[in-house]
Amino acid sequence: ERGGEWIRFLERREAAARAWTARLGLDREEEPDARPSVRLLHVDGTEERLLAALLFEAAGTGEEEALAAVSQLSASRRTELLEDLVGARENRRHRPGRGFETLRYRFEIVSDYGAFRDLQRHRMLTCQWQQLTPHLGAGVPEEVDAAGCGDDYRRALEVSRAEYARLVDAGLERAAPYALCLGYRIRYVLDLNAREAMQLIELRSGREGHPTYRAVAHEMHAQIAAVHPAVAGAMTHVDRDAEPRLERILSEIRTESRRAARIG
Repeated sequence: ERGGEWIRFLERREAAARAWTARLGLDREEEPDARPSVRLLHVDGTEERLLAALLFEAAGTGEEEALAAVSQLSASRRTELLEDLVGARENRRHRPGRGFETLRYRFEIVSDYGAFRDLQRHRMLTCQWQQLTPHLGAGVPEEVDAAGCGDDYRRALEVSRAEYARLVDAGLERAAPYALCLGYRIRYVLDLNAREAMQLIELRSGREGHPTYRAVAHEMHAQIAAVHPAVAGAMTHVDRDAEPRLERILSEIRTESRRAARIG
């Protein structure tokens, strides 16, 4: 019975969220112009607080006193201090101290579902996602068109979308996403501290990975660099090796970021 109570609680919570999104006009579905995107929504913390947190375990004073001391340093001295505290990272498994967890970043991402599932596997972050639907569209890799299989690929996407619609019409909305190809896009949020961001970005930027999530990792790194350049600089094992498809996806993401910035 306890399990049944839990299920009913979740159902009531979901119903309330759906009712409020409808009331607020947030239940739009069709977005035919959606593109892959990465947006840094929120940053919590400063590089000065990071330094104070990194010094805390070795200090004999409180963290606020460490923060006051760090704040007196010039930008170049703070950079030198961070480099010393991070140390010489000979490989990506040499991670900085827990002080890196004092900074947090919240990213909103649109990518294909396959890339999402790889990024969702990182357990040291908070991941929230919307239901997979065909409404954000799906991309067709240029390599597929070049191989002469583009039309077959598009037909497969359409068959997938039609089956999704059939299941929804039959009242099987929860089962419908299983009919969709993994190339359809999904919107999700990754909320993570700087230590986990380093682990995710360095791992997922690797050249052995899929270009879709490599592009997400590269853009997350670029957007962290824009607000915390020293933190991004400590991520010395980001794989910058490029390939044509990676460059195309990054171009799409950055074009979408500029468009969103103009609208915002």
